Amino acid sequence: MIGIFVLGLAPRPLLVAMEPAVQKFMRDFGRHVTEPDCAPHTYGAGCNKPPAADVQKTLDAVAKGATDVQKTMAGSGAGAGTGSAGAPPGAAPGSGSGGPAAPGTTGTGAAPGSGSGGNAGTPTP
Repeated sequence: MIGIFVLGLAPRPLLVAMEPAVQKFMRDFGRHVTEPDCAPHTYGAGCNKPPAADVQKTLDAVAKGATDVQKTMAGSGAGAGTGSAGAPPGAAPGSGSGGPAAPGTTGTGAAPGSGSGGNAGTPTP
């Protein structure tokens, strides 16, 4: 409590002792602020950023690859990027697996009359 009172009356001795440390902190902080932002590295060692031309080449190659994939998908008729899947070619409506078998019939849940024949959908004795 007394130390705070004394520092309030005569702060000069403390400020003179602190000044070199404060000046060093200000210099170091200024260097940290001006150093470029890059991947983690040791302070003062600089950073190894690839030149902008190399980054642009890589981005161009990725864009070309994406365009090639888009052309391939459009040419194969695989939805052409519409986001919707159609029925497979040759599939008849209602030939899916359907719901559960109707009471009194045998089957695997397929709609009556669908499948490869047999006795699916026929009443049980």
